[in-house]
Amino acid sequence: MQTKNEDFIIAQTITGFCKINFADVIYLEAQNKHVNVYLTNGSIPKIRESFSKCEELFPKELGFHKCHRSYIVNLNHVREFTKTLIVTDTNDLIPISRNSYTAFKETYLGFMFH
Repeated sequence: MQTKNEDFIIAQTITGFCKINFADVIYLEAQNKHVNVYLTNGSIPKIRESFSKCEELFPKELGFHKCHRSYIVNLNHVREFTKTLIVTDTNDLIPISRNSYTAFKETYLGFMFH
């Protein structure tokens, strides 16, 4: 990642660089040595960054939450959730780890009703 702004980041991808608006991110998924970023327009840039670094770059203050060891979800795009799954606005299913459910529920409700 090169630049961090309040609204977007410039991320290094496999083929170059791209601008990623935080509001457009539905969720991130760790995949081997890169991270897939699922966007509202249907594109999925593969960024060259560690998943732990993505936790810092996609901040909780903007609604990002790590719900599983391989997933960070944007709370603004959560349509519903159960103890084991999150359903996004785009009907993607994201797992919630057993140990993360309570924290996710508290974070989600706090974020949505604060």
